[in-house]
Amino acid sequence: GSGTVSACNSGTYSNALGTSCTTCEAGYYCPNGKSATRALCPSGSMSAPGAAKCTFFTSGTTSSTGRVADQVTCSSGQYVDGSYTCQNCPAGKYCPDFYSSPINCPTGTYSPITQTSCTVCEAGYMCPNVDGTGRVACTAGYFALPGSTACTICPIGFYCPSTLRPLMKECDAGYYAPTTGMASCSQCPANNYCKDKKTATPCPTGFYALLGWGECLQCPPGKECSGAIPTRCLAGTYSPEGISTCLSCPIGYYCPAEASRPMPCLPGYAQGSTGQGTCTTCSAGTYSLVGSSICNPCPAGSYCAVSSQTPILCPIGTYSSSGASVCTQCTNGYVCPTGSTSATNGPCPLGFFCTFQTISGIKLLNLQPCPKGYYGTTQGKATQALGCTACTQGYFCPIAGMTVPLVCPKGKYCPTQSDNAQPCTSGTYNPNYGSIDNTACINCPGGNYCPTAEDEPIPCPPGYICPSGSTTYTTKFAAGTYSSVNPITLAANCITCPAGAYCLIGSGAPTLCSPGTYNQNTGSVDSTACLNCGSGHACPKYGNIKDNGVPCPPGYYCPAGTAYPTQNPCLAGSYSDSYDAISSATCLPCPIGYMCEAGTNRFTSPMVICPAGYWCGASTSSATKTACLAGTYNPNTGGTTSAACSFNCPPGKYCSAGSAAPTGLCTDGYYCPQGTGLVTANPCPLGTYSPGAGLKAQSECLKCPAGYYCAAGTTVAPLTKCLAGTYNPSIGKGLVGDCLTCVAGNKCPIDGSTSMTPCGYGYYSDTGATTCITCPITYYCNTPTTTKASITSLTVACEAGYICNGGVGEYPKASLMCPTGSYCLAQAVDPTPCPPGTYNPNPGGKTLADCVATPAGQYSLRKSSAPTGYCSPGFYCPINSVRPNMVPCPIATFRALSGGSQLSDCAPCPSGYVCPIGTANPRACPIGFYCGPGVSVPTKCPKGKFGASPLLRFSSQCTQCWAGRFCTISGLSFPDGSCDPGYYCISGAFVPNPTDTTTGNVCPAGGVCPAGSKNPQPCLPGYFSTLTGLKDTSQCSQCTAGKYCIGEVRNAESGSCQAGYYCPTQSSSQMQNAAQPGYYTSSGATAQTQCAAGSYTPDYATSVCTQCPAGYLCPAAGNTGVFTDCPAGQYCPLGSSSGTNCPIGTYSPTKNLKAATDCLDCPPGSYCLGGGSTVSGQCNTGYYCVAKATAAIPTSPAGYTCTAGNYCPPGVGIPTPCGVGTYNPNTGSTTSGACGACDPGKYCSRMGLANYEGSCNQGYYCAGSTVSPRPSTATCPTGKSCPTGSSSATSCTAGYYQPSVEQGTCIPCPKGYFCPLGSTGFDTGQDCPAGYYCPEATPAANTNACPAGTYNPVINAFSVSQCLPCDPGHYCPNTAMTAIPADPANLCDPGYYCILGATTKTPATGATGGQCQAGTYCPQGTSYARPCTLR
Repeated sequence: GSGTVSACNSGTYSNALGTSCTTCEAGYYCPNGKSATRALCPSGSMSAPGAAKCTFFTSGTTSSTGRVADQVTCSSGQYVDGSYTCQNCPAGKYCPDFYSSPINCPTGTYSPITQTSCTVCEAGYMCPNVDGTGRVACTAGYFALPGSTACTICPIGFYCPSTLRPLMKECDAGYYAPTTGMASCSQCPANNYCKDKKTATPCPTGFYALLGWGECLQCPPGKECSGAIPTRCLAGTYSPEGISTCLSCPIGYYCPAEASRPMPCLPGYAQGSTGQGTCTTCSAGTYSLVGSSICNPCPAGSYCAVSSQTPILCPIGTYSSSGASVCTQCTNGYVCPTGSTSATNGPCPLGFFCTFQTISGIKLLNLQPCPKGYYGTTQGKATQALGCTACTQGYFCPIAGMTVPLVCPKGKYCPTQSDNAQPCTSGTYNPNYGSIDNTACINCPGGNYCPTAEDEPIPCPPGYICPSGSTTYTTKFAAGTYSSVNPITLAANCITCPAGAYCLIGSGAPTLCSPGTYNQNTGSVDSTACLNCGSGHACPKYGNIKDNGVPCPPGYYCPAGTAYPTQNPCLAGSYSDSYDAISSATCLPCPIGYMCEAGTNRFTSPMVICPAGYWCGASTSSATKTACLAGTYNPNTGGTTSAACSFNCPPGKYCSAGSAAPTGLCTDGYYCPQGTGLVTANPCPLGTYSPGAGLKAQSECLKCPAGYYCAAGTTVAPLTKCLAGTYNPSIGKGLVGDCLTCVAGNKCPIDGSTSMTPCGYGYYSDTGATTCITCPITYYCNTPTTTKASITSLTVACEAGYICNGGVGEYPKASLMCPTGSYCLAQAVDPTPCPPGTYNPNPGGKTLADCVATPAGQYSLRKSSAPTGYCSPGFYCPINSVRPNMVPCPIATFRALSGGSQLSDCAPCPSGYVCPIGTANPRACPIGFYCGPGVSVPTKCPKGKFGASPLLRFSSQCTQCWAGRFCTISGLSFPDGSCDPGYYCISGAFVPNPTDTTTGNVCPAGGVCPAGSKNPQPCLPGYFSTLTGLKDTSQCSQCTAGKYCIGEVRNAESGSCQAGYYCPTQSSSQMQNAAQPGYYTSSGATAQTQCAAGSYTPDYATSVCTQCPAGYLCPAAGNTGVFTDCPAGQYCPLGSSSGTNCPIGTYSPTKNLKAATDCLDCPPGSYCLGGGSTVSGQCNTGYYCVAKATAAIPTSPAGYTCTAGNYCPPGVGIPTPCGVGTYNPNTGSTTSGACGACDPGKYCSRMGLANYEGSCNQGYYCAGSTVSPRPSTATCPTGKSCPTGSSSATSCTAGYYQPSVEQGTCIPCPKGYFCPLGSTGFDTGQDCPAGYYCPEATPAANTNACPAGTYNPVINAFSVSQCLPCDPGHYCPNTAMTAIPADPANLCDPGYYCILGATTKTPATGATGGQCQAGTYCPQGTSYARPCTLR
């Protein structure tokens, strides 16, 4: 009826219905109350009533009352039967303790009666029965391991000499056992191998073996093995390893006695026969390389001082013939380049001369260039006098070794033997090329200057004077004068500065006086000559000669020096209606009720009435008008004092400063009483809010509701809620502090809360909580308002022996008690399991001390409420053991029974056996293994080794697999077999085809490996192989033609046949066959090649054929050194087989020429078709032939079409230039008639021009055939302009003028004046007339008339703004009016008023006037509507 489940205590168990707990009976145990049944105590243990566990009997005792506490003593080797009496353990069984039943002995062991353990059958015995009957020793030829039930016959390859040995013994090396059951092994016979120690096999060819060796060895190198014992090879023969007969030594090699391979002849030695034991020494003038079969003669162009070195090319300056041991000096005048074969090879090059000089006893070639000032004219010369010529006058030679002199440049001259061009001195110039002395330097003309080495005079810059012979420019024009003409040569050419201007030093033109000034004098030198114009008027133009100008207009004043009429306006806040005002004193204050801007006057810029929202006192401008104060407004214009702002702002609205009407409604959150100027001046107070806009008083603000707070100025949307975690139960609150913090143990979950909510049982909260928190693990919350403080202060912490899993609201109660097998500390998150090796049978455990230690011989897992079980066989378990295999019996011990409690319970392992850790029964170390001390398992002899003996203790006792043999798997007692053909096995091989390079490898390319090879053997000389894995020498390939093979282990031929030799297939030397005279071979040749036509060789073993000497022919192939003269008219360069015609453009009357350069160049003005002894003819008209021309109409660079600027009659070497003042743009001209006159506007100052040189200078004009850009007879006159390239002077266009000569442009007419076509000035009769205005560049007096509505009574006006508006009451209907006529016809009609600038007497209402309105009247000529008055 309680609704809860209670656990039974340990020592009790629940009945079948689960309604009560029953005490555990004697002989049973109940480890915890959760068991529904009791458990029977195991054999050898007992228990009293209410026991939670059983107690084991003491060794040698038993219970006589059936599992109760009285005991009976038993002897060793006995056991307790079912009647609780001691019985002897029977034969064939063992009884380790009294409480266990007898256990059968395993096969291979035996026991008599009363034994506690079984005995393993001894080595050399067989034990067929476990009771010991039938145990006998094995006979000879048999063996038995420990634990054997029968004797085993000794296998093939093994012998069994003693029955006391535990296993068979493998036959030793050199012995074998061909049958089973042998007591001893037989010796392996001679010339046989006994690989598996089971059979005898004959040795293969090339191998041998003595009696008892057991394996065959390869025939050693340098010996032959035709019989059983190897015999040494004689001198002249050799043999590699594994060859059964000696081989003959090849040519190019020698073989001493007992040689394993041929030795190549060293450099300087040779051997041309086979079967030789030594090589022959080469003589001086010959040479040989490694493996040579002959001594080669040293080739021509080289020398062989030492026969062991390759030929060395003769150095530059020397030569040699074939077979030379030293080189000979060349003939003077010849270079003899490296490798020369003749004393006259390589003539000294053009521009140099060649001699020999002795330095430190050695003759060396001295190649010297022709010195500066000279150039080379002939090659092959030994002295300067023979090979060099002094530089011709008009030319210079600045670099040593030149072959062509350079033409003397312009501005310089060059006498004979010049190494540099001499400059013309400053003040002179030279426009020509090729000058020979200083007479070519011309004096610099006036108006120009000439620095050093100048080729053309430089014009004097503006403002300077340059007389004839000037070297630079330094003298400027004098102040007060100017000249626009350039260049000039004398100060007298300068012009006096005119009135209205001044001229600084070096002036190219007068500087006009600025507006506002004038100058009546000429020759002025600076700006101080320009005087201020008088007051009351303005002088707006540049260059005024007199003090006259424009009258000062109304609204402005003009003190002395005023440049423009509108330069000085009356300031803002003032006005003036006066003309010709001279100071600001004439500017009057602006009247009240109006605003005046700068320049205000009643004619052109009248004053403005004061706007609404403002008032204007005296002297007011738009920037200084006074705004009505905030809270007031003024709807009227023309306000004169602050009284105009007498309108108070109405309630519910606000008025900003300067308002003409109320600005707007009072905004939300605020109220506005009468006279409010700032919309945010009156916020609703704290705790209230505004329901809308336009509030007029504080009383219209509403109180803030509960759950909210309202700051000053709060509007209806949105109100501010108290935040979650706070609440406000009252209305009318205005501060955030009026929101109360939620009390701990409660929550305020939403914004705007008006009250708190308790958390409830199983929950807690802190102050200001928005949610409640589940009671944490290890705590309980047993009130509805549990606080966080009670959690942190541990006042509700879970006690030891209990578990609080979170959310606990009721405490304490039985369901929270700590379970059995565990303990719970105070505030435990989870029960702490009793650690392995302990157990706890009771609930409510509080500390580790409540966990009981597990007794020795048993173990307990983690969280146990009783011991889990007994220790396993092969292990022992001390107190607190945690698993059945707690401590394994160590290596070399064992235990066959369960329940072991200490180390002494493990018995020693029998000698000669292996006992892994935790062994229950020992095991004998098997054959093919080794068993070191303390190992857990037997170890096989590794791959690459074998071991035939039993009971091996170390790996080192295993035998390394023999060389030439392999041991494939671990645990072998003998090698598996011989290494595979195509492979070699060094030692320790574990496969028949190893590739690891340590134990062996595949037979390398070039090597041969028959079966059982220890090392690779080379292919025979003359053979090679690129393949790996060869098994026999027959698989080697013949050496490729062009290659040689000396018989070595490598993956290719030994190398290419040496140049000068050729190698057919199967060659064994790089010098197998020497090339014959007239033949040559390159490296790798398979046959000798005949020297081509144009080359020869007289020597043997030549690698290249020598080119036929220059000047001679070698017409047929295979030439051995017989030459033919080169015929006349031709030249024969090095290596010629036939003569070559002298090239076109040259000719030659002599023979034995060596190069085309030996042929003579065709002279200027002629042409040569080539191959002839004379020139072929003259150059055609319209062309010129420079040199080496090949046709009458030449081509570049031998000749050219006559160039533009020139003409060419027949047979000329250079063109004839056109004269000055002319040019010729065409090529191919034949006569001087092709030279035409220089174009108008252009100039041609030099001879030979293809086009005009340039355009005529600015300020000048060139009519045609002009020779200067500044012709003195064609200067530009006044009133005209001559821009660059002018052919005639052009009159200044209307609106422009030019008072000076030699000018390129005209000057714009100044403001206030007009300039007709061709004007030379503007200040005489060209004033702008009254009624008009003339801006800059005005072409005529009547160009710009003052518009209708205006008039201009003065001259020299330059802007429409100077046209005065028509006077008030008048109208001006026409343009260009100079005054308003006094005629009444020019008055405004009655009924109308004319303010300013009216164009009609009946103006439409606007800025210039209008029609008189109702209530007003307008008499004729009125300027305003007059109000009607009562009479």
